[in-house]
Amino acid sequence: MQATNRKPEHRTGKVEDLMFGDYVLLLDGTQRKKPALAQRADANWIALDRPGLDRGQFVHHLQRVQTIRNRIAHFDDDPLPPEDMRDLTSFARQLRDCLR
Repeated sequence: MQATNRKPEHRTGKVEDLMFGDYVLLLDGTQRKKPALAQRADANWIALDRPGLDRGQFVHHLQRVQTIRNRIAHFDDDPLPPEDMRDLTSFARQLRDCLR
């Protein structure tokens, strides 16, 4: 599971060492950045074993959270707009619901 852009010597293959964007790459079968990962995305999704969760919606939420996270992590001084806060809250709720 080495989706990351990290240098080979920093790749551990452990889930906890993935970068946020790697989660999207590992689950999005429609992404074109890394075709080999897109081909394996179906198996990755099945492995999550969340049949009640809509994959397209989940991946879309992951992409939105990634965008917001990158904005915060790269020190954007502007406060988060209300729609970003709603998206984060909605995704957190979705995660809580699917993990029950």
